Amino acid sequence: PDASFAVHAGDLINLAHRDHEWAEWFKAGGFLHSQWTAIPVAGNHEFMPPGKGIPRKLSIQWRPQFTLPVVDHLDASLHETVYTVDYQDIRIIVLNSNEKQEQQTKYLESQLKNCSAKWKIVTCHHSVFSPAKGRDFKFARQNWKPLFDKYEVDLVLNGHDHTYARGHVPTRTSEEGSKELGTIYVTSVSGPKQYGLDKKQIEAYKSQGYHSDKTAEQTQFFQVITIEGDTLSYVAYTVLGDEYDRATIKKNFTTGEKSLID
Repeated sequence: PDASFAVHAGDLINLAHRDHEWAEWFKAGGFLHSQWTAIPVAGNHEFMPPGKGIPRKLSIQWRPQFTLPVVDHLDASLHETVYTVDYQDIRIIVLNSNEKQEQQTKYLESQLKNCSAKWKIVTCHHSVFSPAKGRDFKFARQNWKPLFDKYEVDLVLNGHDHTYARGHVPTRTSEEGSKELGTIYVTSVSGPKQYGLDKKQIEAYKSQGYHSDKTAEQTQFFQVITIEGDTLSYVAYTVLGDEYDRATIKKNFTTGEKSLID
């Protein structure tokens, strides 16, 4: 069956503590919020100083307005920004890419290692394979990507870069040879703020096993992900509702092997 939840990959608002921006966000997504479970991700715009001379902090509205899991053994500053949601056959792991990234690495591995879900999705705001100029989330590629590879994460959803890119990393192991698909990585943008693609940087990711499948500039998107049995279907639509990109993962749950269908 379809999973009825909405992932919001960070930067829900522009100025973290501005109440009227949160009111606009809730009003704009009114029908979604009333029907689907929201899975919010903290972006860099959810962190700002609440006043002059005060260190930046998570939006004062974040914890009061969302009911999110608390992972007790993580630092209190990460509570309700790092959490896991299990829905039917899906495990969604939400990370806070803004702070204390090292502490989250052990948590990420524990949630992937002790996982019986058939599908694994990870989301954080900053793009693991950034397609935008001047952006580079090296920590994630060095520390989180090896875990995505090891535990065969299906899909990684990112924002931050105000442009669009979908790519994948094949799985290769010495014992099993080559598998066609490891993890699909998506970076997308839903608002009007747009950045340019850095095509040279995207090309350079080939040395880390990344294969670019589809990109776009100056276009707003939303995505629909549907899971039925052994198939995960990902479709990106423009803000006008036109289909722009589609990818399907077909998985053998016995062997773990996956194939990518564009």
